[in-house]
Parts: sequence; C-alpha cells; structure tokens
Amino acid sequence: MKHSLANNLILLAVISTLVMSAASVSAQQRHRLIDGNMAPGTAADHYRLGNPALRGHIQPVRLITPKGTNIEVGTGNSFVQTNASKASLAMQIGPVYRFKLTNVPRYEGQALYPSIELLNRLNPPQGLENEFPVEVVLTQEDVVDAMRGSLVTKVIYLENPENALPQRHIADQQPSIDIGGARDPLREAERLGRPMAILRIGSRIPLASDEVNLFNFNAPEAVQLPDPTPDPAK
Repeated sequence: MKHSLANNLILLAVISTLVMSAASVSAQQRHRLIDGNMAPGTAADHYRLGNPALRGHIQPVRLITPKGTNIEVGTGNSFVQTNASKASLAMQIGPVYRFKLTNVPRYEGQALYPSIELLNRLNPPQGLENEFPVEVVLTQEDVVDAMRGSLVTKVIYLENPENALPQRHIADQQPSIDIGGARDPLREAERLGRPMAILRIGSRIPLASDEVNLFNFNAPEAVQLPDPTPDPAK
C-alpha cells in the first residue's frame, strides 16, 4: 500500500453523479458544474483568495485511470500522449487542466475528456514533494456513468482523522462517498476534511467549432514527472 505523509493523512473522494437525458446532454454539450453558480476555476480562486501563498504553487498530482487506458495531457492546441494509464504531473493550483482518455476498457473506440482543478497543496518534507502527490483516481464505474450520459464530479479531500472512514486503503484505489446529484460535493468535502482537487467527467467532447486551447481552459502545461518511488515496506 502506498504510504501517505502520515497515517492520518489520507486522500478520499466525494462523488456527485448527475444523470441527464441524452437530449439534454446533446443540447448543452457542457460539463455540469458543482452547482449552478460555480464555473470551473471559481472554487480554486476562492481558496487562493483565502491563502495567497497558493497562487502559482506547483503541486505534484498522480492521475490513475482503469488499467489499459491511455492518458493524454491537454496543452495549448494539442494533447500530449503519456502512453500509460497512470501519470504523475506537476500542476499549478488554480488553472483547470483538461485530459483525454482513449483505449478505455469496454469503450476502446471512444474518448473521454475529464478535467482536474487543484484547490490546495500538501506539505511534505522538503525535497520529497514528488513522492507525495495528490492522487486522483478515475474508476471504471466513473467511466461507465459518463459514457451513459451522467456527469460525475469528484472532490478529493484530505481526511480529517476525527472523521476517518473505517476501511483499509489499497494502492491505486480511493475510498469514496457517493452523495448523488442533489448535494454539493465541495461542501461535503469541506465538512469531512480539506478539499484538494476537483475531477469532472461527462460526455462532453470537443466540437469542430471549438478552439482547442479554449477547450483546454488555456491552462499552463502540466509537466510530466517520474513515478514516485514506492515504499519497499508497503
């Protein structure tokens, strides 16, 4: 099992799954936001206003997708292949980053375009930052929900030991709480711990009329990092 900064610093996720009809998805062709008043990037701006030290901070992120999936990282007018189902990346807190997933098991001929918005940072020992990324896990169930027309929002949060879930943590998995589509996952994550990142995934695909850099939120480049060194004791 991959270690965290300490036994009580565990990353979990709150999931909100909003089911939409095929007609409404086709008409909107946009990701549903956490709530009706919050656009992607707004939550990060809120956190940075409360803590100016977060502005421009580079935080390692570990994106984990179903085995066999190919991750491509959005950058400017293109997507850069990683040729892997896991990717370690250096990302800024604040910008919204777009990814492209291909060769997803059971959906090999289709593509998904999730986004990640970093809200906060971890505080590892100096020089060990890359060994303690914010892990963002996208499961096969998330993929199936998105492919069926649902819009999935996952808020990854740092566990408060006083609200710890009584379950063992397994490598490349992320314990989660599914709250459906009626409640705000960001508020729920704040209640349970410290929100770290937002993953959004739906059936949105780029249209021929889209400018790719706008579809990619004009985010700075997410720099690929070497895989963190596993703990031989785990």
